[in-house]
Formats: sequence, structure tokens, C-alpha cells
Amino acid sequence: MKNIIRRDPQTFTALSATDWSASVPCIQCQAQPAEQIGVTIPSDVVKTIAKTCDVVVHYRVGILQGDILSRPQYGVLSFHHGDIRRYRGTPAGLWEFLHDAPQGGVTLQQLTPKLDAGSIVAFESVDLTDAHTWAAVRQRLFCVSPIVLARGIQHLQDSSFEPVSVPDEDLGTLYYLSDVTLRVQARYLLKEIKGVMARSDASPNGTAEDALAYAVGQYALGEVSIDKAAELANVDQWTMLEILQRATISSQFNPETVADIRQEVGVSWDLSDEYVTQYEDTNVPDDDQ
Repeated sequence: MKNIIRRDPQTFTALSATDWSASVPCIQCQAQPAEQIGVTIPSDVVKTIAKTCDVVVHYRVGILQGDILSRPQYGVLSFHHGDIRRYRGTPAGLWEFLHDAPQGGVTLQQLTPKLDAGSIVAFESVDLTDAHTWAAVRQRLFCVSPIVLARGIQHLQDSSFEPVSVPDEDLGTLYYLSDVTLRVQARYLLKEIKGVMARSDASPNGTAEDALAYAVGQYALGEVSIDKAAELANVDQWTMLEILQRATISSQFNPETVADIRQEVGVSWDLSDEYVTQYEDTNVPDDDQ
């Protein structure tokens, strides 16, 4: 399950697939590990960028450190799909989803060596009140990104504009993947199931992804066998077994913990004896539980 959260699936279009990219100069380089955290850009590439660009936009290179942050006139702009005054770190949108946040946001920041603590160049608030799944939350955040970038560039062209510096005491909580504990994974799974089934197109009339989420959830809650889960997801039994093993379903979620979290997120089904037996039959060390 943590690997599913770590992947944070998104849809991208390669720059090489765009019509205008053929006429744009391209410099390829290998980012180098920084001394403590993140990566640096080779000095010769930084010099070239500083001579030819007044602003840099950062996309999925890693946590940038070094001269690249200060050499361009307006620095390096980067999206954070969250309000850095509330949520920092990763994964995007997960914590807003888990905390039932009614509002999210997209921050365009001037990067600094400190993670998600840059000056705000543009910000757009996003309504999440009826975003019932993590995918829906992410989709809303990603959709406004182009607007935020365009607004940020306009701001930088205004000589009277000053990016908003956020004091350390006003920065939001910094989340890491290590914060995605088993309890968090269980809460995510159950809340996602509830969200999928609350949608008008929920299984069996929804998408293949919805059907799979529904089937995994039903199995995790002890409502169906592996055979029935496979039937609900329209996959064979071996594929379903592999999916459940990858998601660590039935081997790491303590039934009592799942029951507690299920009440928190409003899922009311009872755990079956079959699920409890599956948990008790596994040889999981106490620390892993």
C-alpha cells in the first residue's frame, strides 16, 4: 500500500512530444547529489542558464540545491500542490484528503534550500469539499497549475511586485513518506473505498480502477473472498492475489486498528471472522504490526 501511495500516479506529456520543443535549445546534464539533501546542477550548465534565462521553472528534478537557486534574476519557480502555510512535503494532496480539508491550494514558490519554504509568487485556493477520493483531490490541484504559473510570470513582470516571504512559524507541517505509517495506510484505504462508493459512478458501473478499488476494499474489510474480489474487479484470482500482496492487504493491518479507523472515516461494515483469521495466521513481528 505504501508503494501505491509513493508512486502517486499522475499523467504527464513529454516535452519532446510538444510541437514547439523542436525549436527550443536543449541542454542535457546529469544532476549530482548535494552534500546533505537534494541535487545540484553542474556549474557550467548553471552559468549558461544564468546568461540566457531570467527565470527557471523546476519540474521533477529532485530537491534543487546550490547556485542554480540564486543565479537567474528571478530564481527558480516550483509548484507545490498544497498551501505551504498548511501542508508541506509529500505526497501531494494526501494529507488534505485524510484530514477532510475543505480547501487545498497550489503554491508557486521561489525555491530556497529549505524544503517547501520559498517565497510565494502565486497561489490559488482549491475547493475540496466534494472531492471524495485522493485522485479527485490531486486532479483538482493539478488542473489549476497552468493558471498559477501564468499568473506567477505576470507577477514577476510587474516591477512593483514582491514575492511573499513566509516566516518559519507560519509554515505548515512538513510531511515525509516515513509519515505514511500502517495506520495512515489503513485510514487511506478505507477512506478511499468510502469515497469511491459514494460516487454516482461507483462499482459496478464505474471505471476499471473504481472496480479494483472496490474489490480490494471489500476484501480488506472481510466482506468477500479472494475469488469474489477477483470477480468484482474482473481479473483472475492470481492477479488479484498479486495485487493484494503488493498492497500488503491481510498480512499487516490489525483488525482492531482497521475497525477503529473504519469508524473514523464512516465505514460501517463488520469485520468477518475470515479476515481476523487471516491476520492471526500470519507471522508478522510485533514491531511490524
